[in-house]
Amino acid sequence: MFEPRWTYSSPLGLTKWYGHVDYYGHYVIGQWFALDAETGQPYWSRRFHRPTTIYGCASDVIIASETRSDGPWTADFGIYGIDAHTGNLRWVNHGRGFWGKLLRCLDYVPGFTNEFRDVPKCFVDQYIVTTRGRILDVRTGHDCPSVKITEPNNDVRSAPQHKLYYNKSLKTDGDTIKVEGHRDDFAILRRDKNGNDIWRFAAKDLSLHVDGNYYSYRFHDGSIFIILGDAPNYVPINEATPLHVKPNPANYQLGILDVSSGKCKLEPLANAKQRKECRIESIRDSRMLVSCDGTELAEYEIVK
Repeated sequence: MFEPRWTYSSPLGLTKWYGHVDYYGHYVIGQWFALDAETGQPYWSRRFHRPTTIYGCASDVIIASETRSDGPWTADFGIYGIDAHTGNLRWVNHGRGFWGKLLRCLDYVPGFTNEFRDVPKCFVDQYIVTTRGRILDVRTGHDCPSVKITEPNNDVRSAPQHKLYYNKSLKTDGDTIKVEGHRDDFAILRRDKNGNDIWRFAAKDLSLHVDGNYYSYRFHDGSIFIILGDAPNYVPINEATPLHVKPNPANYQLGILDVSSGKCKLEPLANAKQRKECRIESIRDSRMLVSCDGTELAEYEIVK
């Protein structure tokens, strides 16, 4: 059984919108709290009215935006700098000059959005490049029009750990790792260049269950880590209406699937008994963040 290195509880929840808890340097950060990544000791915990989405952290400043849903669409608005060590809001920057100040005022009008707002696009050293082409100092939020930088040509979704989920396939040593199905039909297989299956892993063959979403499996360092439950994630509220479901408590364990051999090692998770939800938040080196029920966080040492 995997015992956690440390645990953290947040009754108000660990995330907002589509966010997740992640490692940022020597911090572990969620919406909204910051922990010491080594010990799990909290630096701060608080609530923010506007910022909801983390874009990154640099120079001890968390760069965030507000995810907002107006009508049939969802988008991000504004740029916020939050002190990673104290949780204090350092600065706000929506746009340049008069229009930036006006848009900041209009933030308080419910449901009002427009195309003039600005959001972070990427980081380069101590600078933020925005979607409208501005360059901001991450420490102050000030515009730096004289600074010339080259934007990195990388897409986070191209990294192996994300590519397996978004593309449902990943090339390795001339073969292809593929993900198929969802929930009870979820399977992972390795196929050679001639289309022959080398191995196939299906949770149902072990009488286990996988949700199949992004947080239920992750590729890292030659293995695929999978959250497996001894019961389905959801069950019908009433057998007569099977599409109306409710969360179903389960005991969760971590499957460590070796992509070379196809062998899967199962390790029960000590803090994941009779939980309605369990998900992988992040993996860094030999450490993994696992959340349960949206309020409990634990870090585990990965032992293959």
